[in-house]
Amino acid sequence: MRWVERFRMAMLMLFRRKAESERLNRELEFHLEQQIAENIDRGMEPEEARLAALRLFGNPTLLREEARTSWSWNWLESAWRDLRLRSADFIANSRVLADRHTCNGAGHWSDYIAFYDCSLGLA
Repeated sequence: MRWVERFRMAMLMLFRRKAESERLNRELEFHLEQQIAENIDRGMEPEEARLAALRLFGNPTLLREEARTSWSWNWLESAWRDLRLRSADFIANSRVLADRHTCNGAGHWSDYIAFYDCSLGLA
């Protein structure tokens, strides 16, 4: 049933990213504080206990990123970003094409396709 929980977290991250990121930060902070408290109970000084807890716990930033990666829709976000960038590039190049054809009145769509491919480094 672990896949059900992963899917639920992925849905939450898709629709409530900010709230879930804050919840993750609070949870990681809670566990770190618990480890610090345990170390202090064992007789360590507060600063020493904090450093020992960080060593045991690991890099909190890395843990956050790993959790977000496992919950995220990176492939969907990447596809959406690519689509937005390609469409913006297409619109910008369409304006260049319209200007070019308006000025000299010549040209074909094949000129545009070659121009667009060259601008993307495809040709």
